[in-house]
Amino acid sequence: KLRYLRWVWALIPNENILVQTSEDKRVRLWDTRNLQLVHVYPTKHYIQTCCDVDSTGTCIVTGSNGFNGSGCEVSLWDVRTKQLLGDLRGNEQGVNCVKFLSSSNGKTVLSGSKDSLVKLWDITKRECILDKRLAGMGSVTDLISYPDGSVMCSTTSGCVLLTLDDRNQITETICF
Repeated sequence: KLRYLRWVWALIPNENILVQTSEDKRVRLWDTRNLQLVHVYPTKHYIQTCCDVDSTGTCIVTGSNGFNGSGCEVSLWDVRTKQLLGDLRGNEQGVNCVKFLSSSNGKTVLSGSKDSLVKLWDITKRECILDKRLAGMGSVTDLISYPDGSVMCSTTSGCVLLTLDDRNQITETICF
């Protein structure tokens, strides 16, 4: 019997649905009222290590484990149609964390990876619009997005606060 050894989850806003990723490479939707499985998305090739949901509750983003550029992707999923919208590739190591940028109305996603990279993705164009290597800080383990456009990056060696302007350019970096 398969046990889900690692659960990562996010709640869909204004719904009773929980998004769950686990080591079996799947993304699941659960009804929080009765703890019943609602949907299982198609199995990916690599472990889905993290997830987030946009503020409208219509798009899920997940990150994949991998190495040497294989896997290491950010995937977009449609909540309404239950379809994979596509993959965003460009990391060399596994993606540890993903987060919709609070100030972007669901159009921009952040990812943090084992190779110390924080990437900003335009999900409409499906391209990376900014990447920042946090040199000497180790693996990026978590991301927090603030409404003012700043982003807190937790790493294995500390924290980094990135401040983004309205053109998504980094205007300030503070390490602690």
